[in-house]
Amino acid sequence: MKSAKAERLPSIDFRGQNARVRGVIPSVGGGAPGAFIGPNERGVVQNSVEARFDLDIWQRKKLANEAASAEYSAAQKRALAEAIASAQRAGKFYIDLRGVQQQLQIGNQELATLRELLEVTQARRRAGLVNQGAEAATHAEVARVEARLRALEQEADTLVIRIAEETGQSSGAWKSLRTSQASLPLHQAPIPEQLPAQLLMERPDVEESRQLLAAAMALRKEAKRARLPQLQIVGSVGRLAESLPGLLLGSSNIFTTGNSLLMPLFDGGRLRANFEIRSAQEKQAAIRLEETITKAVNELAAAQTQLLAAIERRQSLERACTASAEEAEISEQSFRAGLGEWSEVLERKRRVFAQEEELVINRAAQSRAQVDIYAAIAGSW
Repeated sequence: MKSAKAERLPSIDFRGQNARVRGVIPSVGGGAPGAFIGPNERGVVQNSVEARFDLDIWQRKKLANEAASAEYSAAQKRALAEAIASAQRAGKFYIDLRGVQQQLQIGNQELATLRELLEVTQARRRAGLVNQGAEAATHAEVARVEARLRALEQEADTLVIRIAEETGQSSGAWKSLRTSQASLPLHQAPIPEQLPAQLLMERPDVEESRQLLAAAMALRKEAKRARLPQLQIVGSVGRLAESLPGLLLGSSNIFTTGNSLLMPLFDGGRLRANFEIRSAQEKQAAIRLEETITKAVNELAAAQTQLLAAIERRQSLERACTASAEEAEISEQSFRAGLGEWSEVLERKRRVFAQEEELVINRAAQSRAQVDIYAAIAGSW
């Protein structure tokens, strides 16, 4: 961008030239008027400081500066989009971690219940009220839950590492998350059925695509105007002589000023090819902008659908969990009183813990959908 701005300023250069000049020159002195002496060949040595300023009547440099500014803005928006995507991933990892921790709590409760049930089953087996198969089945359930808890512990450790990677910190900085307990974050504010379209247009990736399209349009216009004449104001000061020693004479000083017109006549098709390339890049940028907007709309719609589905599912799960917990409590009381079967108690307990775990997963899905909505509109809601 600085280079594009500098192109609009005057340029000052030093020129050193040593050349042989051959041509026909007019006669001087006694010759007839209009007579010429020719052909003549001589050496020319010139040192000069030249200044030139492009009038930019076709605004080519202005367009190049606009393209550079748009590309710089697009790079900034790209960095912001990457930061939002990283925060989105870190937020979802955090939600998964809290969900796993709650699953661990439920699993430990289930394990404690199974161990207590195992003691009761062993006592009843010794009393001859149940067979050895019932005790073996309870042992198997305890081993199953213990294995699941070990897997959840490993998953929690992995999630802490992923959070550290997304935030650019060491896993030790997030070690406290592993031992602390917190509920899943849920945003309770109502979600509008229709969000303003302007929110999507303010997304960094959409802004990036818009800026890239603006840059491509400016470069295409600049390439088209490159075939037009260029008008410059030029001036120079220096010395001109036929030999190097002659440059030391004061009479060799020269001063020039005037205008310069440059118009391309033949370039082998280079300017036309460059214009076609810029035109193709403009079309590609327009297609990318359209695809980015479509992607933004689809991401927001998918996140809203997932959130609404999770909310509806949560309500039915909460009712099911309450009913299953009451049934399990009645079944356990009957078993302890010797009126029920161990298999019935085990089955009802398993159903309660499974539904509670499913409710935790549902809450995590709801929180993840909320994070996706915030990311889809770049946190503007």
